[in-house]
Amino acid sequence: MTPELTVILPVHNSEQYLSEAIVSILNQTFEEFELLIINDGSKDKSGDIIKSFTDSRIRVVNHKHNKGLVVSLNEAIAISRGSYIARMDADDISDPNRFALQLQYLRENPSVDVVGSSVRVFGIDNYIWDLPLDPDSLDAHTLFRCSLAHPAIMMRKSTIGKLKLKYLKFHQDAEDFDLWSRLLAKGGRIGNIATPLLSYRTHDSQISHKNSRQVISTRSIYSWQLKNRLNIIASKRDLEMHHLIATLNISKNARSLEKKRRWLANIIQANNQTHAYKSDKLRDLCATYWMDNCYVSGLGPIKYIYLLKYPTTISAILMKVRSKIICLLKK
Repeated sequence: MTPELTVILPVHNSEQYLSEAIVSILNQTFEEFELLIINDGSKDKSGDIIKSFTDSRIRVVNHKHNKGLVVSLNEAIAISRGSYIARMDADDISDPNRFALQLQYLRENPSVDVVGSSVRVFGIDNYIWDLPLDPDSLDAHTLFRCSLAHPAIMMRKSTIGKLKLKYLKFHQDAEDFDLWSRLLAKGGRIGNIATPLLSYRTHDSQISHKNSRQVISTRSIYSWQLKNRLNIIASKRDLEMHHLIATLNISKNARSLEKKRRWLANIIQANNQTHAYKSDKLRDLCATYWMDNCYVSGLGPIKYIYLLKYPTTISAILMKVRSKIICLLKK
């Protein structure tokens, strides 16, 4: 019987947390899936741990040598049998209702191609990682940063085939950000579920999310998005400015803060010509980034004068207050 869902689990030297990750998948309330494990050249006890599970839903592909995450993901998608594909990392834990809730979301929202969720971060850091929910907001949000937690996503396999998408090795340190950017540019849609459906483990052995290769990949993705969706040919300085805004880098003087304001204004003006993004969503998002960058600047009280130089800042402040109230009510 062909499973409705394929769960892709790449594994490389993951012995410490692998068993807990597999158990969280096998104990899902939705049971009609195959667990496709790509053991990517592990040299530790990962292979023995995988063999210790005898569940008939498990299918294993063993690589003699490590080929990397991008190759493993593309291979897994190509041989997957499910109509839906879910991602999972070997050191994370899925909530028991994750697959059921994400399948329900995709069935009820046929225009959405990929759904993620909020994430419960634990380990070294402990907090709830909330992400935008509605597709139009997520589309705009992806212009600045990845708007889906990669290990928490579920997607339609048909969309990957129809849009001829695959992960690119060139962006191996930001492969998910690149994939969602290209999917959105081709008319795909993404969404998120507010409930945290994945526990994302932070630990010392993880590669830093701020490594230089990832920064290079991220700026390359920015360049592609700006050109293909807004007709902006961004210079190296433009891409640096975009990245500084997205990462809330501290502006130490009024001149650098003013450059950020002008760049955000350029983005809104370009969108008025291309209509690539919903104009109200992009305006509100840019206003929010402006507000946040003003707050983290090192300009003291003068930052409040700059804050009001942006026409939609008041709207962004109201949105921020509303978001904080919703978060407080959730607790």
